[in-house]
Amino acid sequence: MSYRGIGSDIGHTHVWNGSQWVSQIGGSGDGYVTIITPDQLTVDTDDYVTTGLDSADVVRLDGYDGYGLDADRTITGIDAPVAAKELMFVNIGTNSLVFNHDDTDSAAENRILIAGGSALTIPPNGILTLLYDDISAKWRVT
Repeated sequence: MSYRGIGSDIGHTHVWNGSQWVSQIGGSGDGYVTIITPDQLTVDTDDYVTTGLDSADVVRLDGYDGYGLDADRTITGIDAPVAAKELMFVNIGTNSLVFNHDDTDSAAENRILIAGGSALTIPPNGILTLLYDDISAKWRVT
């Protein structure tokens, strides 16, 4: 049993040792958490990729319509890493981010599997954590 910390604990994985939660430093194996804030999403996106995604642990996203207004944005898939990986998305915008389930607009290895088979909406200030399952070659909601 484990959970990912938020706030000052962001990037730390906590593991139950039988009597208490113990913090383990997360990150890409180097003890540090890599947080990126890419340019705003200005369109709905298939096969999402951005500079730094391959080494990121946390992606801070914001939707934007190109006309000065925030807008809900849909992501149908995320660029697949070369190995299993956990990736956290934080919605820093004022509108929702929508992640589609197994959407054929993205390459098979970039698709997201969501329990229940429906799209998952992340509200402003919400967080979504995904795990890339390199056996089935799909992202899974944790």
